[in-house]
Amino acid sequence: EDLKEVIDANRKFHGPYNHWARAAKAREHPMPKPSDDVVNWLPCPPQADLVGREELVSRVEEALRSGTSVGLYGLGGAGKTSVVNWVARHLESEARFERVLSIKLGQTPDDTAPQIVEKCASSLGAVKGRPARLSPAPSAEELGEWRRFLSAAAGKRGGVLVVIDDCWPGKVAEDTVQALRLGAPSVMVITGRDKAWVAANVPRGYQAEVFPLDENAALTLLLSEIGAPPVPETFHSDFRALVRKIGGLPIAIVILAGVPRAKWLPPRYKRNL
Repeated sequence: EDLKEVIDANRKFHGPYNHWARAAKAREHPMPKPSDDVVNWLPCPPQADLVGREELVSRVEEALRSGTSVGLYGLGGAGKTSVVNWVARHLESEARFERVLSIKLGQTPDDTAPQIVEKCASSLGAVKGRPARLSPAPSAEELGEWRRFLSAAAGKRGGVLVVIDDCWPGKVAEDTVQALRLGAPSVMVITGRDKAWVAANVPRGYQAEVFPLDENAALTLLLSEIGAPPVPETFHSDFRALVRKIGGLPIAIVILAGVPRAKWLPPRYKRNL
C-alpha cells in the first residue's frame, strides 16, 4: 500500500515518465533527438551512472569490437542497462557500427516478436524483398527467413549492433532473439536477470554478471548524484553506512540521492528517508 501511494504520487506529478529526458535537463546533458522509430534511438546515460564499471565496460567493448556477442545478467537495478547503453553509444560514435537497434522487452513486452522484427526492418530501410509477415506465433522456419533477410540488410550497412535489454524467459524474448541473431558483421547484446536464460541465448559469447557496486564506488555514485552543494566530509561515514545497508545497488542509490529534490514524494516518506 505504501509503495502504491508513492508510485501514484509520482505519476500524478510527472505524467508520462521519461527518466532520460529529466536527467538530461537537470544536468544539461546533450540528448540525441529521438526519431519516430523508437527502435532506432538509444539514450546515453550520464557518466555518473558508470562509476565502478570501468573494467566491465572495457571487456564488453573489447568483445563487441571483435564480433563476439555479449550477455549480461544480474539483479534488477544493478546497472546492466546503463552499461550496454553507454557502450552502444560509444561504439556508434566511433563508427564501429552504422546503427544501433535497441529493444527493451521487460516482463510484459508492449510489442509482439513479429511487431519488433518489422520495426527493426523499417529502421534498417529494408523494404525490397521482405518475407511474408510473421504469424502471431512464428515457426522456426519463419524466424529463420526473416533473420536471413535482416542479416543481408544489416550487412549492406556494414553491420549493426542489436541490443535486446531486460529479457525475461518467454516466447516473445526467445523469438526476438532468434530473429535478430544477424551474424557477422553485426553483433548482439542481451541483458536479463536469469543467468541460465542469458547463457543459453549467448552460448559462445562473452557472459558476465553485473554485481552491485562495492562500497567505495557506491559512495562515489551517491555523492555524485547528490551534486552541489558538496556533502561535508563529516557526513561521509554516515553516507558510507547508508550505501552499505542498501547493498550498493545503483538504482537504490540514485533514488535516495534524489529524495531531497523530489517534489512528488509524500512528506512523510521524505522525512523518514
